Amino acid sequence: MDVNFKQSMKGVANALPALRPGGTIRAFLRAERGLEDIVLPEKGLPLKLLKRLLRLLGASRVMCFLERVKPGLNVEEKFLLYYTLQLVRAYDPYVYTPSQTTEQVKRLGFFEGFDRPEKTLEKGRSSLPNKAVVAVFSEAGSTFPVRN
Repeated sequence: MDVNFKQSMKGVANALPALRPGGTIRAFLRAERGLEDIVLPEKGLPLKLLKRLLRLLGASRVMCFLERVKPGLNVEEKFLLYYTLQLVRAYDPYVYTPSQTTEQVKRLGFFEGFDRPEKTLEKGRSSLPNKAVVAVFSEAGSTFPVRN
């Protein structure tokens, strides 16, 4: 369920309900076929600016924002972008994916990318409190958290 970047990101979206406010996501995406039909934008907002804008809008206005800046998306694209924007708004996403360069990940505009899995872990670890709870979704595309 992680044949390309788009499919891999669906697994990340499934993990969102498990995150606490201010949490981080460290995604290790196989995405063997790379980006496939995802077109890298020529230009986009810097990640910090996008995060600020999304936080100002708030969770309830993300869909309106998405429909205004990207009208005409199909259902799958809308799902992926909506959850990615919610992820960026609320959390710090760090991504390692061997099929893309860190520059490609950066150009997507939503993530801080790393060229080695260890760097992804180190970056995420530095932002966690000492007694953080960590959830691992090894089968992310078919795993859904249940919160009590």
